[in-house]
This record gives sequence, C-alpha cells and structure tokens, in this order.
Amino acid sequence: MRLLKIPYPKSETKSNRSQLVDHFSLFGGPVYRLLTGIVSPHGTRVEESALFAVRLTCVTLAVLAAAQGQFLSGATVPFIGDYAVMVRYLIALPALIAAGAVLEPKLRHAVKHRIASLVDAATIPDYEEAIARINGFRDSWMAFGALILLAFLPSFVTKGQEMIGHSLSTF
Repeated sequence: MRLLKIPYPKSETKSNRSQLVDHFSLFGGPVYRLLTGIVSPHGTRVEESALFAVRLTCVTLAVLAAAQGQFLSGATVPFIGDYAVMVRYLIALPALIAAGAVLEPKLRHAVKHRIASLVDAATIPDYEEAIARINGFRDSWMAFGALILLAFLPSFVTKGQEMIGHSLSTF
C-alpha cells in the first residue's frame, strides 16, 4: 500500500490584496507546533503525522489498559477486543489528519473566491487585524491550557464518584 505524500501547506504572511487568502489556515496552534517539531523538524508530511498520532494514542492506551489488567481480559470488553476503539484510533484518526491536508487547498480556494467579493481595498487593514487576532487566539498557549483544563474539569469535580459501571472499559 502506497502512502500519501501530501505536504502540509505552508502559510505566508504577505499583505497585498492577492495574498489575503494566505492568512487562512487550518494548521496552527500549540499542538501543531509540537507535532511538527517532534515528528519532523524539516517539515511534516501527512503520513508521518498520522503514524505519530496512532502511535501516541494506541500505545498509550495499550500501556494504561495493561497496567489496569484490562488489555486481554478483566473488563466486559478488554482493550484488544474493543473494535470501536481500534477503528477510532487506527482508521478515523489518520483519516481526519489526511482530510485536513487534502481540504486545506480547497478551503483556501473557497476563501480566496469569497474574499475577492467581500473585502474591498478600504477594509483590508481591518480584515488583516481580525485575522491576526484570530490566529493569535488559535496559537495561544493560554487558550490551549484553558481548553485542556475544561476537558479535565469533570474528572476533578467528580473525584471518587463512579460515573460509569465498574466492569465497563473506559477507553
């Protein structure tokens, strides 16, 4: 099976009217910067990112399941027999990563088409300022930390309470 060799798009920051679309990018933020630095400092390809994500999720869950004695048995559905988890991490996660790289050029084209008709020369500085603020929020470590805290908040609030049955796996 031949792997896709689609490079992640590189964003540019030119500020003339024809380059406004270069400010639009799905890729960015703290996780993307860490991923590109860990996987390949010279530019990340889609298959490298997908393989890294699969290794990170599946290996981590396998180690945790083994530590709890739920890798082969010990739960209603052990880790190795939970096909929904396997499909989620082995098929859906790489597909989402590949879809991001495939859809980026198409979304850039759509944005370029709409910007040409919506943004006139007088509002270009306002547009660029708004894009800079949005990208700043996307790339903010503080926003990332707040989202992580929000994701884990239920586990801190319900500490010691069983929210799911004892015999069910929690992968």
